[in-house]
Amino acid sequence: MRKLYLLFISTIIFLSCKDDDYEALDLNTSYREIIDTAYGEHARHKIDLYLPENRNANTKLIVMIYGGAWISGEIKVI
Repeated sequence: MRKLYLLFISTIIFLSCKDDDYEALDLNTSYREIIDTAYGEHARHKIDLYLPENRNANTKLIVMIYGGAWISGEIKVI
């Protein structure tokens, strides 16, 4: 009975963490691609940028770091 009670309480706590105050993602947003932009001196220090056309100072940022253990792999396979 105690395990069932703990499961119930844990579920209630987990569900109460939901944030209802979010903006829906618009998949039809136009964006600008800037591919292979150098951010360092090494030839492999490059980043791809995807910037929304209607961005402003409050636009959020997502950073995607692909695998490859920092020594191998290609971003083009994603």
